[in-house]
Amino acid sequence: IAWGNDTTRAYGTFKATGGSQSGNGGFVETSAHHLDVNSIRVDTSASHGIAGNWLLDPDYITVSSYGGAAALTDVDQFADPGGTVVIDPATINAASSNVTLQANENINIDDPISMINAGVGFVAEAGGFLNVNGAITTKGGPIFLLAGSPGSLTSPTEGSLNINQPLSTTGGGASGAGITLGTNLSDVGGNGIYINASITAGSGQI
Repeated sequence: IAWGNDTTRAYGTFKATGGSQSGNGGFVETSAHHLDVNSIRVDTSASHGIAGNWLLDPDYITVSSYGGAAALTDVDQFADPGGTVVIDPATINAASSNVTLQANENINIDDPISMINAGVGFVAEAGGFLNVNGAITTKGGPIFLLAGSPGSLTSPTEGSLNINQPLSTTGGGASGAGITLGTNLSDVGGNGIYINASITAGSGQI
């Protein structure tokens, strides 16, 4: 766990893998109000068990490659004073761990996420609004999206889940996995979930 009251800069490689003969992957957390995970590599894989989890939880999160370039060097080196952390989707895609994004306020997924490793899932929980403006695809890993998360430390009063690009757990020919969508808040219009794109779970449930 790399955790800071105000700021965390987490670089290099974090490993919490299963054993060579048995055992599940472990847990890695990188947390702070202002968080920099540029060039990080996280591995909680398990060759003979269940992959572990990687948790990131600053105040605001934007998933963006800035103009479509997937290089980490095109992403802010450090969060601005306002507390928005920009994460390149390439960092998420390459994870061998189930990835969990938790933001006290809002999460904006502005560029596509496409998990490379089979069975690895994606979770995003926002205290307020969760906006999916880039497609999310896994290779058989579950997808869980929640707006108005009760775990938020700032307790926003408005929020909604906005699905504007496709969700799929059947990438790479996978049979699929569950997709869970939820909200505990609504926007000024009284609506909590907007679905404006396809959702494909294959053999999984929605």
